Amino acid sequence: MINTTAKEVHPENVKTNESPAGFQKVLKYSELINPETNDWCPGCGDNGIRTSQAKAIVDLASDPEYKRTIAYFKENGSHTDLTVITAHEEEAEDIALKTGFEKETVHSGLRTQDVMIVTGIGCFAKVTNQVKRLYTFHSLHGRAIPVAQGVKLANWDLEVIANVGDGDGLGIGGNHFFHAGRKNIDMTILIYDNQVYGLTKGQQSPTMLKNMRTKSMAAPAIKEGVNPITAAISCHYTFVAMSYSNQVKHLVEMILKAINHKGTSIINVLQPCPTYNDIFTDKFFKMRLHDLSDLKPDYDPVVRKPEERNKKMAEAYALGLEGYMRINPEDGERECFKGLYFQDDTVLPLEMLWAEKIGPTALAKRNIFDPKRKEAVRDLMENFRRI
Repeated sequence: MINTTAKEVHPENVKTNESPAGFQKVLKYSELINPETNDWCPGCGDNGIRTSQAKAIVDLASDPEYKRTIAYFKENGSHTDLTVITAHEEEAEDIALKTGFEKETVHSGLRTQDVMIVTGIGCFAKVTNQVKRLYTFHSLHGRAIPVAQGVKLANWDLEVIANVGDGDGLGIGGNHFFHAGRKNIDMTILIYDNQVYGLTKGQQSPTMLKNMRTKSMAAPAIKEGVNPITAAISCHYTFVAMSYSNQVKHLVEMILKAINHKGTSIINVLQPCPTYNDIFTDKFFKMRLHDLSDLKPDYDPVVRKPEERNKKMAEAYALGLEGYMRINPEDGERECFKGLYFQDDTVLPLEMLWAEKIGPTALAKRNIFDPKRKEAVRDLMENFRRI
């Protein structure tokens, strides 16, 4: 469902300082949160993930270096949108200036009305009720990723963040997770990973480790768990990271990097479930969660040239096998490592490839009465089947 609070983002409803062009200049964390709607269990990691998303958006809203992909020009006396499909800041500014747009408004910070948060089904999905001034879409179980992809492909000017659960996104939504990496649409996916189905009373989720038994289980798990880090790397995601819900500063840093990355970014966010998971608790993570630099101090995850890709993917995969949940040889306890595992800056997002076929204007911003629109959509789908 579309969150009705989205109406608040229109300039006439926003009570913050704005530039003459309508861009928000000042945004406070409290302006994005609906505290009265929070009904998560005390100590639930969902709180930290929601907080981190909001704080990251606040940072981007006040960041003059945030690179927008939009410019405006006047056509027949009215404002028309022009999407700048380029990875080069200077070229984007040049296009904006030629169309009568001021340089400072091209890089003036993220506007709240240009953010869409999409969720699937689970405890985490209540985040759509706990934020305001942002567009939100509460989709079906396991379907947050394809809905988010559709949103982004219809309107390239949005920053889209898909929130999925470890069961929601890697169980019933596993097929969408698998294909999202190779499509490389410019969006961010956050996985809420607490190893259980919290909403339905603590059953084993796809990430639960073999032989693990929580207080809600009659017997230990008999199946191997999914490793989200190695799975994402093997599925060709161009940005793969891991963080922890209760370390907000680090998670905000990862979300900022993910949003600024041009391509599909995924962050596996470890979190406690204080009601059903009595093994991976906040105490466990405080003792056993380390920085990736502790595991491999000289590790460089960024692919800067195509010829580096295979080698760095192999390195990231090997590191992911250890870093998700490895056995500490000293005491036999498990430990995990947060940080950026892989980033490929050499692959263009899918919507840029589409723009070469259908032109620079996103479908959502085209004239619906234009007879050429049906032809453009048909060509778009034909090109999608070839990719």
